[in-house]
Amino acid sequence: MKDKNNFDKDIYDLIDNMENLEKLDFDFENIGEEENLSSGDIEKIKEKTYEKIGNQNIKKYKIKSLSRFIASIVLVAFLGTTAVIAIASQLHKYEPSSGRIIKSETPIYTLSEPITKKFNNGEITLTSFIINPEEEEFQALEEGCNVNYEYIKREVRINGKDILEDDYESSENRGSDWTTSIGRPCEYKEGDKVEYSVILKDKSGKETTINFEITPSEATSVEEYNRNLPNSTNNNVTISAMTKEEKNMLYADLIAISTKENMNFEIDSFGDYNFENNKVNIFLTDVKGKKVKAEAVENSDGSKIKFNTEGLQKPFIIEINELNVCSNDLKGEVITLPDLNINEEKSINKLIDIEDKSNYLTKESSKVLLKSVKRVDGKETNNYKLTFDYPDNETSAIKIKGVDIQPDISLIELIKGMISTYNPMNLSGTSQQLSEDGIYKEINLEFSNKDNKEHVKPKFEIRGYAYIIEGPWKLEIK
Repeated sequence: MKDKNNFDKDIYDLIDNMENLEKLDFDFENIGEEENLSSGDIEKIKEKTYEKIGNQNIKKYKIKSLSRFIASIVLVAFLGTTAVIAIASQLHKYEPSSGRIIKSETPIYTLSEPITKKFNNGEITLTSFIINPEEEEFQALEEGCNVNYEYIKREVRINGKDILEDDYESSENRGSDWTTSIGRPCEYKEGDKVEYSVILKDKSGKETTINFEITPSEATSVEEYNRNLPNSTNNNVTISAMTKEEKNMLYADLIAISTKENMNFEIDSFGDYNFENNKVNIFLTDVKGKKVKAEAVENSDGSKIKFNTEGLQKPFIIEINELNVCSNDLKGEVITLPDLNINEEKSINKLIDIEDKSNYLTKESSKVLLKSVKRVDGKETNNYKLTFDYPDNETSAIKIKGVDIQPDISLIELIKGMISTYNPMNLSGTSQQLSEDGIYKEINLEFSNKDNKEHVKPKFEIRGYAYIIEGPWKLEIK
């Protein structure tokens, strides 16, 4: 049990770390039933909370989620502030059928597991189906394997109404194997009937309808899962593992979420590993210190791994040393390159700040050093080779792995290019080279130049994109 002498300080620490208090709601009357707190403890919680947010503002806190906030203050007394802040917001919803994590403050509805239907010698799998009533949309992921057809289309019906209104597509476009994602606006409330159908047509025009019966269920938050899963928190990220054992193999499905509300990312991989060449930095260690490397799970992404535990004794420790993450649509800075002749190289040494204040991921490593630029020969393009470095990487636990390069073109130029033969000098392609330390430090840019302009100063926007978050995270498997 947590030392009660630190109770007051931890309440203030928790409240200071909570954001968007106006979106929260609570009911003091039912606090403490499960936690078995005394009336004195509850009164202290009420006093400190009211004091912090102000009695005059209490009436406005009537949106769903302050019950979790106050419940988390209750839990501070037992778990400590750091552990509870991750639980309090319940923002991350876990979709068990695909393993996806969706960030949402309101309920979403998903499949409990993938659905597979046979068709002749092939099969079609509805891997994922997510309905987000707040955003008024659905997203589906479908996979086909060895399916022979001439034309294909899909129907998605809610209470009998097809909201997809799909047209037939030729097999020449996708072939017999495919993975496709589908999304549309929709209106849904819990209990509505949802149907997903794939309609196949052969050369004679005969249609075959494959129906997937969907019973969406409310997704459980990752934060709730983590209360019962082995997990570890470091550098504002909690990693947890859903595990199962079969014979001498331990299978682990890894999940990572941020413990900061404004730190947003998608997982690329749980480390830089190459299973084929046995270069792996995820390990399992048994109680006697014997260590084994993670192995790949067939037909899965890098979040699913396995360990050969033959001869090993519990408890086990799974150690993950780094995360590779990315974030799209970050804000950046516009850069103008100098006017160079072909094969001319120039030292730049310009320091660029690409911090996006809306995403904490970019805060610790925000400096990009553009070291040099060289113009190289191209037929219909002006090609440039840029070298970069990232000075913050030396001291930060969150490191820039690579940046995103986007064209900088005004709306007027874009419209002119669409309605006339006018062709603004524009970024048409990029490629990046990975250095020995696993960081992208060399970028090649291609700028279209159909007008054969010899002297130009190309412009582009540079943004954050790929990051490495250092660990370690150590998960105990009992």
